[in-house]
Amino acid sequence: MAEPEPRARSLTGTAVGTARTEIRRHIHDLLSDDFTLRAESIEELEKFGAAAADEIVQTLKTKCVDPHASSSLTDALEEIGKPATAALIHALTHVAEVTSPREAYLLENLIDTLGRLDDRRTAAILAGQLTKLNRAIRKNGNHALTDVCEATRVRIHECLADMGDRRALNDLIRMLGDGRKRVRDGVVDALARIGERRALTPMLRLYAVEDE
Repeated sequence: MAEPEPRARSLTGTAVGTARTEIRRHIHDLLSDDFTLRAESIEELEKFGAAAADEIVQTLKTKCVDPHASSSLTDALEEIGKPATAALIHALTHVAEVTSPREAYLLENLIDTLGRLDDRRTAAILAGQLTKLNRAIRKNGNHALTDVCEATRVRIHECLADMGDRRALNDLIRMLGDGRKRVRDGVVDALARIGERRALTPMLRLYAVEDE
């Protein structure tokens, strides 16, 4: 009576393989220039849930420097919703160091997507990415890499602010001294969302200097 078990496992494996093939076909369509085809592929990918998210994240790793592809892939992940969280976190935690713009763009896309999913359970994971971004900024003189890392830091703080999470406030307040207006504006916006009083004095000093 126990003999049918291998056949059952084989059928399950076949089904998984078929699903993976179908998911990859939909991802190929997702990267099309045809808007209707892209919309249909997102709808189909959503049905596969976490399995589709795994494949999409793998594709994002190779397409993260392509704005068009990144946008389509992250839109699909957002549509899948919470079932995509595990794949996003797994990819984030497997980027040990940020040593190139490609890795920085990948982090930016993963973090932005997690932020859009608005799952407060990811706050610690998001805050943890600040360490590797800060390390990359200190170690590298590559302006392109630094710019992406700074933008990603701001995005993390915006996500945390929207979640009402204050664990990275010290890092956020230190960023007020950044001379680049785009970074500083993002920092001020994040602080405003949180309503942190400790930031009031450095913010007043900052704008007093600018008015002189």
